[in-house]
Amino acid sequence: MEKAAPYIEQALALGAADAVPIAVSDIRFDSRTLLKCLYSCPYGPRHTCPTAPGSPTMAQYREMLSRYSWGVLVHGHEKKKTLDIAFELERRAFVDGYQLAWSLSGCVSCAAGCTLKEGKPCRFVKRARPQLYSVGIDVFATVHGLGLPLHTLTDPETEQQNWYGLTLME
Repeated sequence: MEKAAPYIEQALALGAADAVPIAVSDIRFDSRTLLKCLYSCPYGPRHTCPTAPGSPTMAQYREMLSRYSWGVLVHGHEKKKTLDIAFELERRAFVDGYQLAWSLSGCVSCAAGCTLKEGKPCRFVKRARPQLYSVGIDVFATVHGLGLPLHTLTDPETEQQNWYGLTLME
């Protein structure tokens, strides 16, 4: 996918461990990801969660995402850095003429915690994005299908973590 080359180059220059082109048809959806999101999430609730008021359903997300044709999957070892890179690719793609470019990368903007817990609006609504799994993407199956690393950590304090962000374009 030649059109992804400049975005891959940019992601790597910004510090991504890997950045690979992805066809939307290579994204693996599984509605069971919602179970993990609802009952195993150490982060929520957040404005980007599937249970937040006004959030699209997983079926709506799947339909919307199916309208894209390709994107760039960003892999890194630091959560915020990886998410920032995916967001920067979205910004660049928009400037390059991909007006509907959009990233799924999670939200780490509120160091003090999400304002949803206080019943207040999002402070960073222009930057807030959902996690891949919260829209129904099976991250393990998707990244393994592309030959990228991801495994369950037995000791998060000593093992290197793998974080992923996805920027979609048409």
